[in-house]
Order: sequence, then C-alpha cells, then structure tokens
Amino acid sequence: MRLLTPVLLAFVLALVLAASASAAVTKYTFGNVTFSDGTTGIIYAGVKVTNRSTLTACNYHSTSGASLGYYADAFASDDPALVEQFCLDNFDERNT
Repeated sequence: MRLLTPVLLAFVLALVLAASASAAVTKYTFGNVTFSDGTTGIIYAGVKVTNRSTLTACNYHSTSGASLGYYADAFASDDPALVEQFCLDNFDERNT
C-alpha cells in the first residue's frame, strides 16, 4: 500500500497538470495552518474548473516539508478562504 500512495499522488498531480492546458487552474499555498490533529503545516492546493467538472486537490505538508498526504474531490471556489477551509475540513480524509 505504501508504494501505491506515491503512485496515486503522482496520478492526481498529473491530472491537474495535464488538464491545465484546457482548464482554468488556480493554485494556492496556505502556510502556518493548524490541522485537526493539532500539528501545524502547509497546504498546497489546486482548483481546476472545466466545462464538465471541478476538482480541488489538497497536498498537506509538515513545516519541515514532509508530506502528510493529499485529498482531492469535486469542489471549486475562487475564494482562497473557502479553498483553505475545504482542505482543512478534509484533512482527516486524506490519503497518506
């Protein structure tokens, strides 16, 4: 399962990057956030909107840069506060 996780992460990131040519992609970085487990870290988020779908991918990292996992789901907003809250709300659902 540990080998599968990096492959899934790479797949999600590849989808976001590949679709960026034909879709609007907005990237966000939220620093010094406190996750639901009490740790602090950084969230790198990307929001992709096409005429057919929406996707927000949240990548969670510790303050030292270590990956804490990722979460992606059908959600879109151009409000950074809503994107940050979406990522924080789904931290416990992340794939590690």
